[in-house]
Amino acid sequence: MASKFDDFQLALLKQFVDLCKEKADLLHAPQLKFFKDWLLSIGAQIPPPPEEPSEPEPEPTPEPTPEPTPQPTPQPTEGPKPTENNEEPMPEPSPKEEAKAEEAEAEEPMDRESDESDIEIDPEGCIEPDTDEPQQMGDSSIEVTDEMRDESSDKRSEATMAMSDGNLEEACKLFTEAILKNPTSANMYAKRASCYIRMEKPNAAIRDCNEAIKINPDSAQPYKWRGRAHRLLGHWAEAAKDLGMACKLDYDEQANEWLKEVKPKAQLLADHQRKYERKREDEEDKKRNGQSKKGKRNTRKSEKGMCKQLFITVLEEEERKKRQEQEEMSGGFPGGFTGGFPGGFPGGFPGAAGFPGGAGGFPGAGGAGGFPGAGGARGFPGAGGAGGSPGAATEDMEKQTVQHTTHRTTSNT
Repeated sequence: MASKFDDFQLALLKQFVDLCKEKADLLHAPQLKFFKDWLLSIGAQIPPPPEEPSEPEPEPTPEPTPEPTPQPTPQPTEGPKPTENNEEPMPEPSPKEEAKAEEAEAEEPMDRESDESDIEIDPEGCIEPDTDEPQQMGDSSIEVTDEMRDESSDKRSEATMAMSDGNLEEACKLFTEAILKNPTSANMYAKRASCYIRMEKPNAAIRDCNEAIKINPDSAQPYKWRGRAHRLLGHWAEAAKDLGMACKLDYDEQANEWLKEVKPKAQLLADHQRKYERKREDEEDKKRNGQSKKGKRNTRKSEKGMCKQLFITVLEEEERKKRQEQEEMSGGFPGGFTGGFPGGFPGGFPGAAGFPGGAGGFPGAGGAGGFPGAGGARGFPGAGGAGGSPGAATEDMEKQTVQHTTHRTTSNT
């Protein structure tokens, strides 16, 4: 059967039902008596109206205040009957439940853990980072001559010998002189980086390797020593990446051994990072869903408020019309009953001052042939009220006097 209501009317009806659920005493409003009668006719249970507190009667002597009698608990209204599939509809959350849900969402902390917060990695072999001033670099814009290259090569040989003897400070100084002679050699920076690694200065080694990669990104040595520096600092993912690149460009047994050491730890971190990213995405989805639910709750509240305001407006309009009708009825008929009909009953009919001539007989009959209007007690009693036409009795008397005089004159003649 097709519905006779449009979507807007159905929405208003739903909001009205929700309002009645929240405030059941509305069903006892006089304007909704027809609705309450219908509910009772189909067997619905309606909560009793709230009892108005009665004012205590004044007593001559003060007595202890009696304990208030508990009010009867309202009977719960019957919910909708289960559907054919024995599935009951999900009830909408009450305002208290919605408020609790909003508070829970507001108090729920966002779990922001670091990448290594819930995993433990053995830091064995890691050292504290060096904090020295950056070492001196060569000027790559200068033009290097053959003589400068030869001098740079000699300094590199001296630095290698000093490093073999364990004189690392001297070796680092000689490598710096070689770099200044030939600042375009990526291998020269890589050599000094290896010296810094032995001196346990990983940050200085990383700076040299970065400069070497700028000059020649296809050289394996800068990646090897930079990977080793990251391993000393505990940067497992960066170490595995650089050592893997070094072995890819030019396989090296030592670089491969270092790669085997750092790769499991780097994989553990990668797995944790993926887990953290999924967790963060889930939190963001949960937050978005919570905002969406909050928006829906606000929409429902707005709709309920609109329906409540509309319902109150209708009730006020009904009250106004009722008062207006009562005011109009209290005024009575025009002129009121007390005014009577025009002219009033007490005044009698117009000109009712007795029939002309009263009870006088025919002319010449003798006796009490009354004068005009003399039948005061004969006519209709006391009929000379204010309702008669003005002067009507006087005119009749004058006519009768003239007729009587004429009749006597004729008789005498």
